[in-house]
Amino acid sequence: KVLSVWSMFSDTDLPIRPHPSDPRGRSVREQMVHQCVSENLWFKNMFGIDVGAPPLPAEEGKFRQVTDMAWDPAGNVYISDGYVNSRVAKYDKDGTWIMQWGDRGTAQGQLHTPHSIASDNQGNIYVADRGNARYVVLDNNLKWKTTYNNVGSAWSACISEGPHQYLFATNSNPNGNPPGSWKIGGQIYKMELDGTVVG
Repeated sequence: KVLSVWSMFSDTDLPIRPHPSDPRGRSVREQMVHQCVSENLWFKNMFGIDVGAPPLPAEEGKFRQVTDMAWDPAGNVYISDGYVNSRVAKYDKDGTWIMQWGDRGTAQGQLHTPHSIASDNQGNIYVADRGNARYVVLDNNLKWKTTYNNVGSAWSACISEGPHQYLFATNSNPNGNPPGSWKIGGQIYKMELDGTVVG
């Protein structure tokens, strides 16, 4: 089920209004704020979680532009809070806040636009750290385990089902869409959970 669709805009696009016949008539900036407020209502209604609305600073228990969600085998919820907070949040299966991990940066323990998140059968968490062009692996308590930086710009993470699981990782467009970047992205990698590329 598709929860949202993301598009890429530059700063110059933000004040632009859509086609004059569009009944909503929102600028890109207004649509982004609307999306975040709608996301807040969705989380509040579905999970009883108050995610707030941008552009507030990072605050425990509040989100600023969520990018993805994953569930571990115990039913805990992991949320990549990507565009503003650059962190991972953990809730239990009843929607109770447990902890968060990460803040914006490039060092170990930091993320830059975590764009996707997945969980394996052991409850390890795989974060597509898009802005840092790496995949970060955390244990079930959000403790850093390792980093994979061998597949380019990390936009998506998916773990297969079954007893022998694989990580499917993407090398998509680098942040900022520099000239020529579309020619160096677009791959999907099949990886062992230890980061070895097998296809």
